[in-house]
Amino acid sequence: MNCHISIIIPIYNVEKYLRQCLDSCLTQTMKEIEVICVDNGSTDGSPGILKDYAARDDRVIVFHHPEGRQGNARNAGLMHVRGKYTLFVDSDDWIHKETCQRTFELAEQHHADLCVYRLVRPWKKCKIVRDKPARCKNISRFFSDLTVAGKCSEKLFIQDVAACSKLIRTDLLRKHDITFPQGVVYEDMPFHWNIIRIARHILYITDELYYHRQRSGSTMGSRGKHHFNIIAIYDLIRQDLEASGCYDDCRQLFLNDKLAAFRRHYREISPQLRPEMRERILESLTVSDWEYIWNDSAMKERHRRFYMELKNGSFSLHNLCWIAFADFWQLCESHVLWPAKSLWEFDRSAQKTS
Repeated sequence: MNCHISIIIPIYNVEKYLRQCLDSCLTQTMKEIEVICVDNGSTDGSPGILKDYAARDDRVIVFHHPEGRQGNARNAGLMHVRGKYTLFVDSDDWIHKETCQRTFELAEQHHADLCVYRLVRPWKKCKIVRDKPARCKNISRFFSDLTVAGKCSEKLFIQDVAACSKLIRTDLLRKHDITFPQGVVYEDMPFHWNIIRIARHILYITDELYYHRQRSGSTMGSRGKHHFNIIAIYDLIRQDLEASGCYDDCRQLFLNDKLAAFRRHYREISPQLRPEMRERILESLTVSDWEYIWNDSAMKERHRRFYMELKNGSFSLHNLCWIAFADFWQLCESHVLWPAKSLWEFDRSAQKTS
């Protein structure tokens, strides 16, 4: 069977959600797909579930890659892709039944290197827009042969960063040897910057084709040391831009995005880790970065004030309240929102089985 789309799923201890994820892939309206599952050393029932699905459907291909993080698993999957296009799905998420059909047809129609679609939360039903993008500008956007500076003007580098939000031509990945950084979190970001930089034809659609689940206790939802990784991630992005000769074109957008991210992660990390986060941020900022903070008109005033106060070691009442609200919201999430969400999911499961 001719394979149009390869779906790569990195897997680690997700037995509670894995069947829903795999079922959403295998019941696609497009049948010419393969589902590449890379088990990242799971210690729960996930390997058994994978074995069962592979035995029942030969489109499921299982690999075991017990080392590294999600980026390592995705890279391992990329080595075995046979499809004309590649699509990434996280193992605790799931996709709309028309995700492959819809994105493939639009990518072929527009000769797109990327087809970028929308992610939604699980409690919202995905919306499929049937109008043809070429006839309705408010439904989608199409960019062809934009320069890097043009992509910066359109802010394509900082929109829809998640790897799971896009269908990608496989030969584009292979020609430019685009992979994920290994052993870190936030690995989607360097991958996204590289993909946007090299893609010639980029299609954005407003179809909501992907259900993204945020789990209580997940790495991305916690306030732990993984926030330190954001500094290394922006170092990687800058290195890639400099190596490709594109940094000068992207400098303003890159610095705005980086400084906004550092500020946000300082707020989101636990109060106990903030002193170390402060030291790491200050150590990472170069003379050029400080010149931008002090002098560039594109620097947002609230960001400039934050970095001045961060450097001086004391915050104004405004920034103290802004930081304190994050701590208050974390308490609300832990003691109210996540328990309520768990009850909602349990109730929905009970309704399905009754």
